[in-house]
Amino acid sequence: MKLVYLGLIFWAGMFFLGCTKKISYPVPSPSPWIHLYSINGIHEILDMHKGEELVMIFWTTNCSHSVSKLLHLNSVASRNSKAKYFAVNLDDLNNKAQVENLISKTPHLKHYFSGNGNFDAAWVALGGLAVPAIVYFDESLNIKKVE
Repeated sequence: MKLVYLGLIFWAGMFFLGCTKKISYPVPSPSPWIHLYSINGIHEILDMHKGEELVMIFWTTNCSHSVSKLLHLNSVASRNSKAKYFAVNLDDLNNKAQVENLISKTPHLKHYFSGNGNFDAAWVALGGLAVPAIVYFDESLNIKKVE
C-alpha cells in the first residue's frame, strides 16, 4: 500500500510540472478496460468502439508540447477518415475554460474531460503513460503503438 501512495505522489508531482517523460509500454498488448467521460458528462467505454481503428491523445493545457501535438492530431484527423481520433484532457476542473477553448479549436477530435486531472479513469487504466501520449489501437482494441 505504501508503494501505491509513493507512486501517486510521484505522478501527481510530475503532472503538476506539465509535460512528463516517456514511459515504455508493452506493445502490442490488449487494451485494459477504459472508461471515457466527455466534458458534458457522457460516459463511454472504449469497448464500444471495437471494430474501429482508434488514435487517442492524452494532453494537458500546461504542457505546450501536448497542446501542439493536439493541434497537429486535429489536422491529421481532418484528412484521415479511416480512424477515429480521441483526445483525453488531464486537467482538473480549475482549467475548464482553457480546456473548452482548445476543444473549440480541434473539431476533428472527439474530446473527453473528466476534470479529475491525473486521476482520469482512462489515464489510470493505461498506467499513467506520459504527457503528451498518443496511443494507437487496432480494430480489436489492441494497443499497437504508443508515442
